[in-house]
Amino acid sequence: MNGEGKRRRHGPEFLPWNISAPFIRRPVATTLLTIAVALAGMVSFGLLPVAPLPEVDFPVVVARARMPGAGPETMAATVAVSYSHLTLPTNREV
Repeated sequence: MNGEGKRRRHGPEFLPWNISAPFIRRPVATTLLTIAVALAGMVSFGLLPVAPLPEVDFPVVVARARMPGAGPETMAATVAVSYSHLTLPTNREV
């Protein structure tokens, strides 16, 4: 045979699922498409809403203790010490 009836075993004609074949055959269209996608990405990035600081709700702990007749020294020595371990950060996970 002179080779006219032979099929090629490789290349974009033999593999219809070859996704890169149209981009290899048309380099100018590939370049234009790449530039268009890059420009669309840059424009879209500029349009994204970005807050300077995120809105965060910080945890608040309120503790009230009453000891009728107790002075500030007694409150500091008894009640404040027992509440301090509840409000100080620790290394254990919650």
